[in-house]
Amino acid sequence: ERCLSASLVCKYWRDLCLDFQFWKQLDLSSRQQVTDELLEKIASRSQNITDINISDCRNISDTGVCVLAFKCPGLLRYTAYRCKQLSDTSIIAVASQ
Repeated sequence: ERCLSASLVCKYWRDLCLDFQFWKQLDLSSRQQVTDELLEKIASRSQNITDINISDCRNISDTGVCVLAFKCPGLLRYTAYRCKQLSDTSIIAVASQ
């Protein structure tokens, strides 16, 4: 939210705000366009993520979460309420990093 406000200041700040390497917290909850492919792209571009919320994201699987966990070793908080399609495999992958 703050980043979006800051991005309106000038082009330089907008470019900084859109640079994945600065993203630490992501709230992707209830966004149906979130897929395994998107999680993999995010993880490849932003290994600094410490907090992610994927609650109610129905189009992701254990595969996407495992890639995210592997590529984001600093992940400290992982929220996935109402993601019945995910199994213990996802939780184990996140917890073991």
